[in-house]
Amino acid sequence: VGLVVVGLLFFVPFLGWLLAQRFSGSIRQLAQSAETIGADLTRPITVSGPHEIQILSQSIERMRQHLYKTHSALQAEKARYANILESVEEGVITLDQAERVTSLNQSAEAMLAIDRGKALGLPCDDLFDDLRAIARSALLTLSDHADRKGNTSYVTGR
Repeated sequence: VGLVVVGLLFFVPFLGWLLAQRFSGSIRQLAQSAETIGADLTRPITVSGPHEIQILSQSIERMRQHLYKTHSALQAEKARYANILESVEEGVITLDQAERVTSLNQSAEAMLAIDRGKALGLPCDDLFDDLRAIARSALLTLSDHADRKGNTSYVTGR
């Protein structure tokens, strides 16, 4: 009996170690593959290993495929709406919840005389402060020009 107990004391931990070795490498590989999904939805998830790991790998692969199709459809829809906004003559500015500029079309860029790259991310108030400064500068230029000509009626409205 004592010999059986001693044998079991060595066999059970060894069996546990073997099982851990069989699963841990595959689980590590599966975790690494799942991490890549965030950066690259095009890379398939295939992990070899025990049957349970393969089932989990196949499930994650189906989720990746679904995410890829959904992401592609959203990108196409986003491009379609961007093309529509670019083609309208009216100036269109979009804001996020914090009222920062998230986009503006070519017409808005031309109307506001502002570089699109500089406008993105600006608080809406700052965008219009820039416009007020541009308008003030234009009025001062007109006023200066009118003073040299001796006629201020078109600047003052009188």
